[in-house]
Amino acid sequence: MSNCGDCKTKILREDRSKLKCCGCHKYFHSNCARVSSEEVKVINDKKTAWKCLDCDERNLSIADGGQSSNKNIGDKDGPSTVSTIAELREDMQGKLANIVKNVQEFNAALETLENVVKDCEEVQRRVDVVEVRVTEAEKALLLDTLEIHGVLASVSPRDAGEKLVLAANILQAATGIAVHVNDIDECFIVKNKSGNKKQNGRSSAAKIVGDIWVVKMTTRRMRHQLLSAAREMVRERDDKTLLCAIDDWQNINDFRVRLLERLSPATRTLLAMAREFAAKNNWAFVWIRDGRILMKKTKEDGVIHLSSSQELLKLQ
Repeated sequence: MSNCGDCKTKILREDRSKLKCCGCHKYFHSNCARVSSEEVKVINDKKTAWKCLDCDERNLSIADGGQSSNKNIGDKDGPSTVSTIAELREDMQGKLANIVKNVQEFNAALETLENVVKDCEEVQRRVDVVEVRVTEAEKALLLDTLEIHGVLASVSPRDAGEKLVLAANILQAATGIAVHVNDIDECFIVKNKSGNKKQNGRSSAAKIVGDIWVVKMTTRRMRHQLLSAAREMVRERDDKTLLCAIDDWQNINDFRVRLLERLSPATRTLLAMAREFAAKNNWAFVWIRDGRILMKKTKEDGVIHLSSSQELLKLQ
């Protein structure tokens, strides 16, 4: 019977968990020596040399056949158990440090991305504001201008002065409102690229073909009167076209025209989007007034003024 070299208590002879140091030759409880029961079994079964903490600073050292103190238990070619644990701990700490670093980099990248998204949203908001302002400015410039669709190519003025006279005659013949050449500021003709087919003056269902005359009036009031008269005649006759007869002009037959507002490219694009939306979503009414696009889903619903494509998306 011996005393433990660490706690100084007795160690029974039949205690299978005791260890004997090959350096100081003292006996130790396995718990006092900080050696697991599995390691004690390996040491005792293989009769491997073992040194206590005082004799070996590495805590646990196993030498094969009592010759070496740097061999791992049960592994003649590997490092010591303590070294292996230390290496694993160091490797885990390194990996943990890399994970922390990657998380920090990811958070930094995520923050940068969020800032970019905010910047993009702000830029889009400013673009939308500018787009609306430009559209409104274009509308204002066109509030004194209208279009005459369906003018025959044979109505061909010889000079600018005669063009103004013809434009005044066409507007007066179509609406019944007296129009003088002085009411027109300027006029230009957009030729029909598909060619001018012969119109049937008696057929209101015939598709309007012909050139487009863009007429800029001297006042918005005159333009408003002409468009209002045209709309009233269309409602009364249930016919979108107006009969136009020009007396004493190169024996030209009567032809049918439509009077429409002159729209900016942005408004024209938005109007096409609105009509497509209305067709897909069963909106009954889409129309133009003074460059503004107006919509109603049913007769009972209120009128919606559409000023941008973003507003159209909100209606879905």
